[in-house]
Amino acid sequence: ALKKGDIVVYESTVYPGCTEEECIPILEKLSGLKFNEDFFVGFSPERINPGDKEHSLHNICKSFLVVLLKHWKLLLKHTL
Repeated sequence: ALKKGDIVVYESTVYPGCTEEECIPILEKLSGLKFNEDFFVGFSPERINPGDKEHSLHNICKSFLVVLLKHWKLLLKHTL
């Protein structure tokens, strides 16, 4: 169950705005928590392009996370 202070990370490729327009409202409704106050959300898009023989799982760097925060200082407060 989602609880206060949690960080939800989606690892997928979806259309622009999907995380904010679709996923976050569902999390808020089901949990009763408020995004960017009670919990935080990030996403890490898929980096593999099926059928691409040159860029495979073994040579693509996946080392980023974009956190959707209106107030990034809140995340630091919750993680320190």
